[in-house]
Amino acid sequence: MNTKSTMKLFRDQSPIPELNDPTATLRELLKNKAPVIKKGQEIGLTIGSRGIDRMQELVKEVVLHIKSQGAQPVIIPAMGSHGGATAEGQREVLASYGITEEQVGAPIRADMETIELGTDPESGLPVYFDRQASLLDGVILMNRVKAHTDFHSTYESGLMKISVIGLGNHKGAEHVHFHGLDGLTKLIPSFARTILSKGNIFFGIALMENASDTLAEIHLLQKDEIADREPGLLLRSKEYLPRLPVGNLDVMVVERMGKNISGVGIDPNITGRRGIRSDADNGNASGIANRIVCLDLTPECHGNALGMGLADFVPRHFYEQIDFQKTYANVITSGFVERGFVPLVMENDFQAIDTAIQCCGRKVDDATVRLLQIQDTLSARQVLVSPALIDEVAELGHWQDMGEVEYLFDDQGTLKTRIKSLT
Repeated sequence: MNTKSTMKLFRDQSPIPELNDPTATLRELLKNKAPVIKKGQEIGLTIGSRGIDRMQELVKEVVLHIKSQGAQPVIIPAMGSHGGATAEGQREVLASYGITEEQVGAPIRADMETIELGTDPESGLPVYFDRQASLLDGVILMNRVKAHTDFHSTYESGLMKISVIGLGNHKGAEHVHFHGLDGLTKLIPSFARTILSKGNIFFGIALMENASDTLAEIHLLQKDEIADREPGLLLRSKEYLPRLPVGNLDVMVVERMGKNISGVGIDPNITGRRGIRSDADNGNASGIANRIVCLDLTPECHGNALGMGLADFVPRHFYEQIDFQKTYANVITSGFVERGFVPLVMENDFQAIDTAIQCCGRKVDDATVRLLQIQDTLSARQVLVSPALIDEVAELGHWQDMGEVEYLFDDQGTLKTRIKSLT
């Protein structure tokens, strides 16, 4: 690959649903649909490890609602083994999203301890629940409903999952993940029903984002509605997923990955590469691209590089950002260790991309390589494409040609042409 070549930038112009004022929407839901909170009660609000649009504003709105009822709000980190499986690490994750006591007006009770809430009648296994959450008068579940990165089933990411994996802390997450894909598809629903029946869950707030990573829908679900209504919300959320304009790529360049982007850093629902050997349908599939290069970790993931095994090549500065303690704690808990394998480490961005082209499985040059670049898998509505893809993308009526872009590397081999700097 030349150190200077020409690409084209395209932008997806498909209309997408979006809430004009998510905070006002949530305020009205809380006012009109939320159960009555008694004066003096302590009410917890779950916050996970994913980056969600307008999260700080939404948290503040719930906190204000709880206080308006004369009750005391409490923030409960509900992120399983994330944050290095430590209370302090989980506080750091929340702080990176602007969730601190000073900023949202509620104390954070981070504690990796759990209680055994009961026995799941379907499996006979114990169900674990956050100790701090168990001491409260009620817990409000809040989470994004979307397709999961590990499996597809009736329940994926959402309120049911955060009640089991999130509020299960490291012990509960490990307990479920120990059973592999069966644990995710079968134990999450049954454990969640045990938590809903025996725990102190108050109600749920389901958040749904569109293809531009902004809020499209907010739903307040009563405790007895969560199990029944979440599957329908999940199906609708999948319609919002961004989709790349073309497939059969030689190389995909992902500018950044991290747990604030996706649970596995690079969302398999976008790339088609799930990377789980025990998954007979997808374990060895290359997905949309034969080779994937990832250039950076996001600061918000604090060095947790879970999912780097989905990439084939990374530059050295990516490798130097990895916190292996945090990464391995999360990877081992998940049970899908392949996703923690270190990709081939090249000296710089240029060598990573150039080597991926050399190893794409066919002989190509700058004119024939099918290369596509995205900022991350949450920001896939803008793409840089190589000359071989320009006509193919241009034929799609909803992808607007934004013009030619020089694809440049500096003297140290660092890619200077990043999508964020072009828009």
